[in-house]
Amino acid sequence: MKYFAWESEVLDEDVITLGQIDQGPSPDSWQTGADLSRFMTEQTSIAFNKMFDSGTVWLDQLTNSLGLPIVNLDFLKFFKTLNLPDVDYYPIAVVDHNQKFQKEFFIIHPRKVIEIIDKENSDLAFSRIEPEEIVGVYDIQLVDDLGNKFPKIFRPQYWSSNVFVSEDIVDKITARGFQGVDFVPLDDEYLR
Repeated sequence: MKYFAWESEVLDEDVITLGQIDQGPSPDSWQTGADLSRFMTEQTSIAFNKMFDSGTVWLDQLTNSLGLPIVNLDFLKFFKTLNLPDVDYYPIAVVDHNQKFQKEFFIIHPRKVIEIIDKENSDLAFSRIEPEEIVGVYDIQLVDDLGNKFPKIFRPQYWSSNVFVSEDIVDKITARGFQGVDFVPLDDEYLR
């Protein structure tokens, strides 16, 4: 089975770009695959990124500094029809630079963390603070998905700030034409 990294696509400078989550789970919490519902409250919000001027273009998926899939209601409704296990959905208020509510979006949070990266044969840089967390990738090798044992959506262990998605899910999402979504192929040459 072929996999892709789930990314955000920025189409132009007028696109709304988000920063960090306020009054919610810590940035590292999203990488654990844990149930984070107890941290999500009515006050949990994510603001426009302070490094950019206020955008005016709302895409179906918004770019954010945590790299999370943050999607609108139409995207969420479609994604839920895929019936993927071990995925949580959290509503989050998007606020502007002045903390004024703009729109409600939703975080797609896959909780499965899979050991797919071949650390021995890859050229990787690891965190000095968290030695098992990848902070730089120069050449990545993945273990082969023999027998399609990996789920259709998951986070790769050691590099869990990313979300990997199977090709059939990518095809279904891209066929709908959602804006702001990008999938980067993990080419077969990376498989050992």
